[in-house]
Amino acid sequence: MSAPVGTRFFRHAGGMRDVSKDPLSGRFLSFSEREEIAILRAQNAGVRQIA
Repeated sequence: MSAPVGTRFFRHAGGMRDVSKDPLSGRFLSFSEREEIAILRAQNAGVRQIA
């Protein structure tokens, strides 16, 4: 399949799914959890402190 046809199929199918704030399951981090980790990493917190 050519790239233009693949792109058309992708767009017709809705493209990428919406990013929701709800995790898909308990296995994945929520958006707010990821945000909190990013803030702590920016403050040079270690992985043990973050955990």
